[in-house]
Amino acid sequence: SAEVDKAVEFEVDGILYSITSEVDKTVEVIKKFPLYSGNVDIPDIVSYGDSDYTVTAIGSGAFYGSTELDSVFIPTTVTLIKDNAFYDCGKLKSVKNLENAPITSIEEQAFGQCKSLYIIDFPASLTSMGERAFKNCSGLFYVTFNSTACQDNIGEDAFSGVDAKDLRHRFVVTLT
Repeated sequence: SAEVDKAVEFEVDGILYSITSEVDKTVEVIKKFPLYSGNVDIPDIVSYGDSDYTVTAIGSGAFYGSTELDSVFIPTTVTLIKDNAFYDCGKLKSVKNLENAPITSIEEQAFGQCKSLYIIDFPASLTSMGERAFKNCSGLFYVTFNSTACQDNIGEDAFSGVDAKDLRHRFVVTLT
């Protein structure tokens, strides 16, 4: 049977990374114990060994259940927020710099159950949003879409349980 190399993981300044491509020198943020808490500023570049790696994704479940996470800064190198990335981060109030990151996809349940999330400003690059991506984010007040790129590709129940008072968009998103 073919041998599968285990992904190389390393920690820098309290954030755990997994190398996603040794050729392209890219990494994603992954889950760690103890869980992330407070304000987490994800850098665009991290050094490991003799190389600099670009942070291009927030991995599946990376911050899942990090109930003491207050805010996160997304660098302008991130293109993907994977499934369950911030699921059940009950105190998460802000996702800083999201609107400036070249994110094309926010996957299933990425921010589900983030009840303290107050404002979300989607980047113009966003082309798809997974099912239940923001389900039960009951604190969401301001939701801004900066383009219509993902209007036909928003998953089922993406905003169920959300009653945003100020939904700024160029297309209709039905909040149920």
